Amino acid sequence: ENPILILSHGDLLNTDERIDGRIKICQFLGISETTGVYDISCVTEHGFLPEEADPVSAYALTEALYRVLLFSDRTHPPGRRWKDHIVEFLYWILCCISAFFAFLAYYFSKLGKQKMKRL
Repeated sequence: ENPILILSHGDLLNTDERIDGRIKICQFLGISETTGVYDISCVTEHGFLPEEADPVSAYALTEALYRVLLFSDRTHPPGRRWKDHIVEFLYWILCCISAFFAFLAYYFSKLGKQKMKRL
C-alpha cells in the first residue's frame, strides 16, 4: 500500500506553484500524484476553518481519513477475546477426539481383517 501525503498551507501559494510543488514532492517520495496526495487548506486569517467555506478541502480530508482507516483495518486484526480462546480450546479438544476415534477405527479395521482371514 502506498503512503498517503497530506499537504497543508498550499492555499498560500498560487496555483502554478502549488501544482509544481505537489508534483515534485510526489516524484521525490514516489507517491501517486492522483491518489496519494491531499491538499488541505489552513485556517483563514479570520480564524475560521476553511472546511466551512471550502467543500473541496473537506472532501479531500474525508477521503484521506477514509483511506487511512481502510488501510489500518486491513493491517490490524481485531483483538482476541476470551470467547475466542474458549472456541479455539474446544476446537482443539474436538480435533483430538476425532483423531483418537480415527486411530481406533483404523486399528479395529486392521484387527477385523486379520480375524476374517483366519476364518
